[in-house]
Amino acid sequence: MENRKDYLKEPSVLLQALDEYEAWKRTYGTDGNAGYYFWLRTQIDRNNPELKARFNKIEEFSRRLENDIQFFI
Repeated sequence: MENRKDYLKEPSVLLQALDEYEAWKRTYGTDGNAGYYFWLRTQIDRNNPELKARFNKIEEFSRRLENDIQFFI
């Protein structure tokens, strides 16, 4: 929706975008399955620097996604 403005005049377009956002957020979130997996792994093995690094990369990517979709937040 970054370059689109039709949602400002057409409620149906805004509703569709919000429905798609809600479904995406509920199903995947911004971390996805990889984020959940590495979060669990870091909880089991808190001293593993490789796991922490992988999880941190996923978290960084997640923050960028959240910033890109700030319109909906």
